[in-house]
Amino acid sequence: MTRPVPYVMFGHNRMLGDLIQLVDLLGGVLTTVVQNVPEDPRSGSPDLAMRLARFHDPAWNPEGVNRGVCVDVIDLDAFEPTPGARYVVGFTGSKMEPLVRDVEERFGIRFETLVHPTALVTKTARLAPGCIVAAGAIVESGVSVGAHTIVNKLAVLGHDATIGDFCTFAPGVRVAGHAVVGRGASVGMGAVVLEDRQIGEEAVVAAGSVVTRDVDPYTMVAGVPAVEKKSLGRTGGDGADRPRIDAAVLECTALDDLSVDAIRTSIDRAGYAIVRGLATEAEVAVAVGRARAAFLPSDDHPTVGHAPADVRRNFQKWSVGTGGGGYRTEDAARLLRVIFTPFLDDDRYGVHDLLRRVAVVRNRLLQLPDAFAVDGIEDGFWTAARLQHYPRGGGFLDAHIDQETVDVLPSGAAGYVQVLMVLTERGRDFERGGAYLDRVDGRVDLEPHVRRGDLLIYDERTIHGVSDIDKHEVLDATTLRGRLTGFANLYRVL
Repeated sequence: MTRPVPYVMFGHNRMLGDLIQLVDLLGGVLTTVVQNVPEDPRSGSPDLAMRLARFHDPAWNPEGVNRGVCVDVIDLDAFEPTPGARYVVGFTGSKMEPLVRDVEERFGIRFETLVHPTALVTKTARLAPGCIVAAGAIVESGVSVGAHTIVNKLAVLGHDATIGDFCTFAPGVRVAGHAVVGRGASVGMGAVVLEDRQIGEEAVVAAGSVVTRDVDPYTMVAGVPAVEKKSLGRTGGDGADRPRIDAAVLECTALDDLSVDAIRTSIDRAGYAIVRGLATEAEVAVAVGRARAAFLPSDDHPTVGHAPADVRRNFQKWSVGTGGGGYRTEDAARLLRVIFTPFLDDDRYGVHDLLRRVAVVRNRLLQLPDAFAVDGIEDGFWTAARLQHYPRGGGFLDAHIDQETVDVLPSGAAGYVQVLMVLTERGRDFERGGAYLDRVDGRVDLEPHVRRGDLLIYDERTIHGVSDIDKHEVLDATTLRGRLTGFANLYRVL
């Protein structure tokens, strides 16, 4: 007789019984529940011991689900990986992210994807690690489902839909084709999302709603058709970081309203500033589409071997290196593609309009004229407008500071700043990894907090990097899938 596979569950909620039965159907047995936080007696739910005890009651469990095994309940501090065990998370939503990341990094384990035998997942659909697909659910062709998303009983995800990490789909949900559901969003029982609609990060769609228009991030909608009922605030995953990151977000929809003092103050206080509103998500989506259409992998050049003048025209190159062990940019290990698209050449990639805004913000922060070195060479400087592409399958850039660029500034310029535009979003364009900052009080994951079109601004003191982009995928070097950012740095003519 084949021995059942042991499963370990981190955390738990009301779906505990369903998960135990799903593990049983897949030939496993739950042996351990790891408590990441103490139980709250105010929750109104039966305590964990009571719910586990029911599986030993023949009247309640006549089929012997979980094979009579006594489940150990331990604290996270006492956990040690078990050889041959498989691991699942027992609760839903982006609130699980800190636990997931902690466990993955500390113990090097990989969470299982569970698919009920009666569910239908088509061969061209992709499920990231940690997904749960319940009884009778359907995941149609071309659907991409992010990590740790639950597709509950009888829910349907329509063809070519894109689903972010940590999403929750209640029983009976219908998501039509080509819809996009952002990271941490929750869609209630029986709700319908129409074709091509976008549900923003951490949004909530109430039970029975019909979504006919896009839903903004961090909002709750309800009704037929669904309308906004309230703002939820940015309280999802990485909740400890949200208040200080939100404090660094400066709303600005016109360059005339840009506050240099507010940006510099934020950088001095937090190490960075985020300017939101100078580019819309729709503008960015169009520009990224143009860049992807114009891109040709055959135009790539190696990391070294080109002349300085080459990058003053449209020029693609890889930037790959093992690093020198220091915090200077040149010491940082990396795997990324750099696409130079200077204003001195034609707008091959269709991003000049966006990058000109980056250049103007840069000049204002440096206390230079708006047009300084934008469309030509001025005082020996030119604008190196470019895209940086971190491909899915492992694109990254180690933590570093921009110290060596401080001296490469025009005479009379104010202190160095780096200005970049965010062109992609985790949950839409890639599933894992992204920009981070290292502070004395720990690492800050920026990706959950930035949107397409945001400007991220920091100075030479800020330790920053990009963690592995979708390293669970095969490296994709033939497209611009993955993480994209736009820059407009001043370069000295060499």
